[in-house]
Amino acid sequence: MRHITRWLLLTALLAGALAALSAGPAAAAETGGECISGVLPRDSIATCDGVGSLVLDIQGGSIIGSVDAGMLSVIGTAQLRFRRSVVYPSAPSTYNRRTRKTTFTGTGLNFFLPTGRWRVELTGKGISISSRGQIISGTISGTDGIWSAGGRSFVDWPETATRFLVGTKVRPAPARTRRAR
Repeated sequence: MRHITRWLLLTALLAGALAALSAGPAAAAETGGECISGVLPRDSIATCDGVGSLVLDIQGGSIIGSVDAGMLSVIGTAQLRFRRSVVYPSAPSTYNRRTRKTTFTGTGLNFFLPTGRWRVELTGKGISISSRGQIISGTISGTDGIWSAGGRSFVDWPETATRFLVGTKVRPAPARTRRAR
């Protein structure tokens, strides 16, 4: 019974989030580049219909999203909990014991990673995610789609690899001042 309840909750969360994300690109054209309405918090990152690659290192946070066609690789401290029921539909996967990396490939991958410490690598087309955490760092590069990190407005995916760092435990860099001589 507990597994059924967990599955129903996960399905409801994924359905709501994916409905919001899938409506995003149409809304983006109408609102001038905003994928999800409103301003995202400074401890979050979101992407819509990206084509390319995205690498996220998440500490104390969670992620929900989908990949239309491509690959999802996850390295985490909670591998056993992760491998049970967070990728829907069940996709072919491989697990490397040495690196503790689980890789899913296919089309229509929907996933949810609960609060924890994760390294997520996404490659393919139709990458749409939403993530919040204490510290989220990573790299993004691609040819299509829009993204936002740290409360900034949505912009096109960069063609060259671009690093980002957001989160509640991230302190802004101090302003540089010139010393008087």
